[in-house]
Amino acid sequence: TKKQFEEILDFCKKNRVILIISNKSFELRYILHFESFFQEVLSVKDYMKILDKLLWYKYSKTTWMYEKLKPFQNQAIKNAKAIKERHGEEFDFIESEPYTNVYELIEIIENNFKK
Repeated sequence: TKKQFEEILDFCKKNRVILIISNKSFELRYILHFESFFQEVLSVKDYMKILDKLLWYKYSKTTWMYEKLKPFQNQAIKNAKAIKERHGEEFDFIESEPYTNVYELIEIIENNFKK
C-alpha cells in the first residue's frame, strides 16, 4: 500500500539506505539499454513482448542478461536519468510509470568496485 511504501521511504532516509526501484517491472531496466522509454505499460507481459522484439528472441525471466547488456550499460543509465528528469524533482515513486533508479546502484558498484 502507499502507506507501507511511505514507511519504507522514511526508514531509508533515516538509515541512509538507497531504495532501488523499477516500476512497473525490472524488465524496464533491460529495455533502457536499447531505447528511451516513456510510455506506461499495462503489464509485465507487455514489457516482455517489447524485449522479445529488441532482443530478437523470446525473453524469459530466467535469461542471463548481464553479458548481453553490459556493452549498452551507459545508454541504459542515460535513458533512466532522462525518465527521472521527465518526472521532475517531486514525484510519487508508486504512481510514476515508468521509473527506475537501478542505475544508482550500478554507478555505486562501478565507482567503488571497479577492477
